[in-house]
Amino acid sequence: MPTMSAERASSRAGRSAATPRLALLAVVLAVECLVLAKLPHPWLHAQQPMAAPIVFAATLLFFGRRRLQSLDEPLDTISPGLLAVHLAGLCCMAGSVAVLMRLRVGTFFEWAAIAVWSLALVVLLASLVLAFVPLRQLVRLIKALGVAWAYAVVSTVAAMSARTVGRFVWDAPDSSVGRALQAATFRGVHALLSVFYSPVLEDPARVILGTSKFQVLIAGTCSGVEGLALMLAVGVGWLFYARRELRLQRAVWLVPVALGLMWVLNLVRISVLIALGDAGHVHLALNGFHSEAGWIFFNAVAIGFLIAAQKIAWLRKGEAAIGGWALETSVESPISKSERSGAPAPAFVVAQAYLVPFLAITAVSLLTRALSSGFEVLYPVRVVVGVVVLWCFRRVYREVDWRFGWVGVVGGVVVFAVWLGVARWMTPSAAAAFAGDSLAAGLEFLTPWQRWLWLAARVLAAVLVVPVAEELAFRGYLARRVVSAEVATVPYARLGVVAVAVSAVSFGVLGGRMFVVGIFAGVVFALVAKWRNRLGEAVAAHAVANLLLAVWVVARGEYWLW
Repeated sequence: MPTMSAERASSRAGRSAATPRLALLAVVLAVECLVLAKLPHPWLHAQQPMAAPIVFAATLLFFGRRRLQSLDEPLDTISPGLLAVHLAGLCCMAGSVAVLMRLRVGTFFEWAAIAVWSLALVVLLASLVLAFVPLRQLVRLIKALGVAWAYAVVSTVAAMSARTVGRFVWDAPDSSVGRALQAATFRGVHALLSVFYSPVLEDPARVILGTSKFQVLIAGTCSGVEGLALMLAVGVGWLFYARRELRLQRAVWLVPVALGLMWVLNLVRISVLIALGDAGHVHLALNGFHSEAGWIFFNAVAIGFLIAAQKIAWLRKGEAAIGGWALETSVESPISKSERSGAPAPAFVVAQAYLVPFLAITAVSLLTRALSSGFEVLYPVRVVVGVVVLWCFRRVYREVDWRFGWVGVVGGVVVFAVWLGVARWMTPSAAAAFAGDSLAAGLEFLTPWQRWLWLAARVLAAVLVVPVAEELAFRGYLARRVVSAEVATVPYARLGVVAVAVSAVSFGVLGGRMFVVGIFAGVVFALVAKWRNRLGEAVAAHAVANLLLAVWVVARGEYWLW
């Protein structure tokens, strides 16, 4: 007869641990909330209430992760019946939205449709939670999380309040805070321009500043508050993440230094914008430099902040700065030494090899877009830089399993089909339409051989360079870094729900308004790598999806998809 422990193990065979199950629940909840927030809600500003569950679920999991890990009872299997109820609730919600879009305000049927929508929302949330966590175990989890509930509530209220304040400042430049920031920016740019131009034309009443040849409006959104908010989030977030490694009393001074640099660089950005316009490069100033320079400066300051936190020994607890960031690929480099000894490459060399190609391509893309006037004629530079950086780390990449099979190809086809279906269903945004028109107009301006050379570089980057660089960064490094700090020793088969979710969400952010599909693509790429236990499968899926999209765009001329 089977022993008691064998019976218990058999009964748990169809169950899963609490933390991965709840992480998967949080991801599904986040994706659905983001999708629902994009639906038209004429009677409700859905973006604010839909964002709150995402923040609450994420912070609850974060603060309660240790308590969840201490639970020894796994969760029952996911309920197919409740998932069916959940899908029915989604259909009811979509139907009620479609009805509400056609009804007049104040009618009985409108109120009935709103009631159906509200009831469907309750059913959606309850059925989703109970499908993943049975009621009897849900009660135990609620009690086990303890004070994490209070932390999650406080964090959610703080995040929503910060968002409201931010929207108030950005969307209401006539507010007292907005006017103060606007006036400070106006005075700062005026002082900087006065060093190089005389006279500087100004109209304080209309907040217009410039030279005799070119003037700009210093709008409330030009005060740099967005960059300051992002830099504050990065700085505080990293200090919290690395709090056990840093001397916080010293490291905290990095935050005001970074904020000060962001403020000064924003003044430089506006001044250079005016200088470009004064020199006659109006299209370059307005269409390229205006939008991209801010991101260039933000990335430069953020990377500088992280490097300083890692390399300045004075800021770290009882240790020297973490090893160098130079491309150590010479004969006597750590890579060569580890190859001769048979030992794995040092951790910082692995981090460089997996992250630097993506960071280099991103930095070059910001520069080439900033130097363009709508059509990015310097796009082939990305290919050259990507190939050069990948070549520099070729010794590290010998340890990567680049093989792939039908799984990667099928995964790429699925991603392309979903991406194209969603893109065709959604109406192109004004920015996407403008970018597509600019690309088409730029290609028409080129000679035939220049056009085909540019398109060849674009397709080459999309099919070979970008998939390798992005998969090295997101699946090769980030996903495995979630599992263990010893990234090179983590097999892809060990990627769990949290690792897949973190890499997919981070990757999806790059998709802009298509971020939901980007998250889906990131999940597919991670799963094919996990299934075959090799990075080559994810690279193949990524390359196939990009190749099919490139063929579609070139054949049909739908450049807004790029």
